[in-house]
Amino acid sequence: MKLLKSFVISILFLILISHWAGEIHADDDLVSQVLTLTSGVQTKIVWVEGTSVKGFDTNSGRIKTILDDLAVPGRPLISRDGSQVIFHTGGNKTGIKDFGKPHRTYRVNWNGTDRRLLTENGYLCSLWFDGKTEYAITMKSDRKTFLKLPLNKKGKPEIILSKGKGRAELQLSADGRRGVHGIGSTGWIDFTRKPLKIHRRYGGCRPSIAPDNSYLWFRFYSSHDRLKLFDKKGESWDVTLPYGKEESYYPRWTNHVRYLTHTGRGRFNQLFLSKFAPDFRSIEAHISISGHAPIYHPSARVGLAPQSPRVLPGS
Repeated sequence: MKLLKSFVISILFLILISHWAGEIHADDDLVSQVLTLTSGVQTKIVWVEGTSVKGFDTNSGRIKTILDDLAVPGRPLISRDGSQVIFHTGGNKTGIKDFGKPHRTYRVNWNGTDRRLLTENGYLCSLWFDGKTEYAITMKSDRKTFLKLPLNKKGKPEIILSKGKGRAELQLSADGRRGVHGIGSTGWIDFTRKPLKIHRRYGGCRPSIAPDNSYLWFRFYSSHDRLKLFDKKGESWDVTLPYGKEESYYPRWTNHVRYLTHTGRGRFNQLFLSKFAPDFRSIEAHISISGHAPIYHPSARVGLAPQSPRVLPGS
């Protein structure tokens, strides 16, 4: 009887170990594929899966749960040095725009520790670095006031846009001179003009701007199978995403101008890290990660900035 009991316990232990390992270790092929795609630089990817924020790091080769049991998490983004994840909670459905009540924006360490509230009223749009300080750009529930919040320094939020209404998105170029806005109707903003020049005539959704100063930007087609890219002169062209006419969602430029993230294949079953061709006229290559639940809001950082000392808000 004791032998049988020991045997059963051993089998259960092996099953638990196997399940645990399967949860945290990515396929070796995935690490190799990502490093091949990104020319061997460390890459981190984050996304929302169910009530969790998940993360993948080529250095550890692991897919990990950064935070779990969150109240409708969304928009996870990775800090420049890769040490933190910034995200928001709120709304009624993950991935569906809902501004019936304020969203809360947080930052947390990559290992899931030291979660801190950045604002009680902020839908996270993007991150931006001015050369000295990294900021979270958030939108208040009035859907017209956009703030920049310092991630790791003491300082008051600063209003950067409070004109118009209903954009639900704001991303900036590296120099902060250009921005893109909108979900139901997209456009770009010239922050050097006084008064501010806001262009709204492009339609589509999910705009994103290149992370350099090329001022390239794209919007999503309503068919959810391709992007419309624009250069700084206003010329435009189409770029088809992987798997042709199958729907994709949540396209977003990474910190590297050649790479973007999006979901696809069965709406939300997979996330993609895709690479633009050098002329930005097509997708040159891509890798995918499959989830155990619907995936929302993937984003990535291809290559990490050096870590710097931090003075945390409220510390």
